[in-house]
Amino acid sequence: MKLQVDSRYLSPIATLYLFWVIAFLGGISFAYRDNLTVMNHPLESNIINRILAAGLLCATLMPWLFRNLSATKKSIISLLSCLAGLRLISSLWSYSPTWTLYRSLEFIIIVTLLAYSITVIKSSQQLHRWISLGWSWQACLVLSAVFGAIFFPTQALVSAPNAFLPWMLYGVYPRINSNGLAQMAAILVIVSLHRILGEKPTLMRTCMLILGCGTLFLTQTRHIFGITLFVLILLLIYYRRLTLLWIIGILLSAILLIFSDNLLPVAADYLRRGQSDYTLLTLSCRTYWWKTIWEHLTCPVFFIGDGAFAGSRHWAAMLGASIGEPTRITLDNLWLELIIDNGIFAVLITLLLIIKMLHILWIFTHSQDKEIKSIASECFFVLVLLLCRSFFVSSLLLHSNFPFLFIVATAEYLRRRQTSFI
Repeated sequence: MKLQVDSRYLSPIATLYLFWVIAFLGGISFAYRDNLTVMNHPLESNIINRILAAGLLCATLMPWLFRNLSATKKSIISLLSCLAGLRLISSLWSYSPTWTLYRSLEFIIIVTLLAYSITVIKSSQQLHRWISLGWSWQACLVLSAVFGAIFFPTQALVSAPNAFLPWMLYGVYPRINSNGLAQMAAILVIVSLHRILGEKPTLMRTCMLILGCGTLFLTQTRHIFGITLFVLILLLIYYRRLTLLWIIGILLSAILLIFSDNLLPVAADYLRRGQSDYTLLTLSCRTYWWKTIWEHLTCPVFFIGDGAFAGSRHWAAMLGASIGEPTRITLDNLWLELIIDNGIFAVLITLLLIIKMLHILWIFTHSQDKEIKSIASECFFVLVLLLCRSFFVSSLLLHSNFPFLFIVATAEYLRRRQTSFI
């Protein structure tokens, strides 16, 4: 199952790393594109990095795929392949066929890269280093936002009127919105703390923990903040640091009781972020448009959708216009977007995929092999973060959501390891 380039130039694992670096560079964005631009001009020069990356990976991986079609069969990867095929077919009735076709091909290419990755990775040591590559990319993107705040403060620090902090941190080069940046920061917090608790503290892990916590605070993204706290509590319970958990809880309670007059208003201002009570209680108006979508959902859309990547943008534009947000490009809920894009069958495929991943990862969190146990538990807790977040954003199944893709590949590697022992 080797690509020709492996034997002539690079080792298989070096080739794999090169492919993922190309994928990483193709997953970043340097320009904001609204709905009108995407629908009328799907392919533009400002996304040339994505087009080039997709072209390079396609030219290299597709010949391998045609020779090794069994690599995507009877596996977790096959579920992603089904979803990719469903997305591709929906270009026939999409609001923007060209955009749906292009984005679906991007997704197919990244699924192929996942299948290739599983055939190349032969040991838990290689798997651990490969996953660390994915986390390192998240750290690089967070650092790019920090440097952006230093060198381009007017672009990186976006105004947040009446909030506790008068601005929110965004990525400039590449462009990363506060929600995406907060997810990256939360992953750094979870991974670094997991390795500190499970292995040992190091200077690098401590720096990553501090970087993640600081960035998470500066983005002022409330749902990520709450989900991260939830996952960290689960992490402490998993490592049986119950005494530490109780001590932290008692200390925080004591501080709040003693300084409640000063701290509670500050915490409330931070969480409110300058928004009205209505906006706060409706989760930044999310519950309003979720309800509106259900009220206007028709049977054809429910079963086949309006086209992958385009249907949800069309609905978001219509709904956004009704509440004074004509530039809205997302419905901020993965499950609703799956229905709008590809219908209920896409939801069922995704649910089956996630259930299988959680089941396999959970089994290996109790493995006798310490390295496998560490890998499985680390991915399990990051996956919990991403799944909780899927009810507030819709980026889980994008070709550029590399943390989720790396976890999919890890679950498939562990599944094959489990099968080989039976």
